[in-house]
Amino acid sequence: MYHVFNRGVEKRVIFSDDDDYFRFVRGLREFNTRDPVLLWNSELWGEIPQRDKLVEVCGFCLMPTHFHLLVRPLCEDGLSLFMQKNGAGYTGYYNLKYKRVGPLFQGVYKLKLVDNDDYARRVFAYIHLNPAEFVQKNWKDGIKDWSKTEAFLRKYKWSSFSNYFNRDKKINFPIVDTAFFLEILENENEIFSLLKYWSTNEDERFLGAMG
Repeated sequence: MYHVFNRGVEKRVIFSDDDDYFRFVRGLREFNTRDPVLLWNSELWGEIPQRDKLVEVCGFCLMPTHFHLLVRPLCEDGLSLFMQKNGAGYTGYYNLKYKRVGPLFQGVYKLKLVDNDDYARRVFAYIHLNPAEFVQKNWKDGIKDWSKTEAFLRKYKWSSFSNYFNRDKKINFPIVDTAFFLEILENENEIFSLLKYWSTNEDERFLGAMG
């Protein structure tokens, strides 16, 4: 598994409204194939033909200026092709909508290998804690009001977090493969305990080095 992340060139905002967020999330599903895709011809979450996927998307979080993904490649060049298609597709959409030209992202995407369960838990916590920034700007220094932050994280739309605790599948994203993390995180209580621990325990602070 890999933690993949990137931000807008010159730290620009890359998601300005719900349409932008949704377009990127939709691309995570539609571009997960070697086949050519005409994204504007597809239905919102309509059925798509059976096909070989490039990656499993195990988690994601979108913020105004950057994104985080947790993906497991399913073939040799799956990750690179998946990111190439998503990057080019979203850049084309964004440039057309906002009447601009040139690169949108800050160089090539960054990635870190997630090679054990302990590190996987830490990355899972980190990416899903990112929206805490809307509650407390310096959240990486330790979250002051966990109750307020937890309530916000539960409602944040543009991450895969709800897939791991929300039983109402109608509001979850069908792109997320939850099997791996549901195996190493047994239940909802453990998920929230993990986030709270890694965001408030100074002896185990790892957030500043996660990307």
